[in-house]
Amino acid sequence: MTATRNRMTATGNRTETPRARQGGAEEDLAVLIRAQVERRAGGRIRDLDVACSGGRVTLRGWSRTQYVKQLAHQAVLELACGRTELANRIEVV
Repeated sequence: MTATRNRMTATGNRTETPRARQGGAEEDLAVLIRAQVERRAGGRIRDLDVACSGGRVTLRGWSRTQYVKQLAHQAVLELACGRTELANRIEVV
């Protein structure tokens, strides 16, 4: 597994990657989420912006389909492991 993903322990529990535990965790998380969203969406989200603050992740940008918006949403949920609030402000146009 890469440093951008959560690891699974032998018991099946998720653990954070070392990078996510270091200082500046919100900034690091925003970078990780942006990379994950870009991989998942295959570059189909324009003007993508990811902001992390106070346990909240906000996605902004636009896509042509609801499906791509959902891919971005799922990418965030995978990295955040349900510990953050997600505001998906990606517009479908």
